Formats: sequence, structure tokens, C-alpha cells
Amino acid sequence: MIATLSQYGTIGTLLFVLALMNVISQERQTGAIVFVVVRPVSAFQYIASKYVAQLFILLVALAAGYLFTWDYTNILFNYVPWTLMLGSLGFYSL
Repeated sequence: MIATLSQYGTIGTLLFVLALMNVISQERQTGAIVFVVVRPVSAFQYIASKYVAQLFILLVALAAGYLFTWDYTNILFNYVPWTLMLGSLGFYSL
């Protein structure tokens, strides 16, 4: 389970940053950002809202992947108590 978290740390961070950059650049290319910019929204608020939305998607995906990893570990290797799994997931999510 620790090996899975280390893989999430290296690959996941890179994918998260690239996905956030892609969301903002796609909105600029398609012109959808114009609808946001005409409102009194600062650049910080715009980027922070995109960051929070992507962070929510990331946490849901992380929880689903970690749940499958926990089940896989229980089947193939040894039982890991669900309280330890949730604790490690919560700690890693921070």
C-alpha cells in the first residue's frame, strides 16, 4: 500500500498540474473564458476555483484508486484493517 502511495505522489502530481494547465488553456482557446472575465472576477479567484474543482476530482479519483488497491492487497497478500487504510488515505490527502 505504501508503494501505491509513492506512485501516486510522483505521477499524480505531474498529471494534476498538467490537467489544471490544460483546463485553463482550453477555455482561453475556445473563448469560454470571456464569459467569466466579463463578471467582476479576479484572476486569483478564477484560478483558485479551477484549482479547487480539479482538487475535488483528484481526491475522488485518489479515494477510488486507493480503495481498489486496499481490496487488491487484502485478496493477494494480507488483510489491512480498514481503519488504517482510511487513516493513511486521509493523511495522504492532506
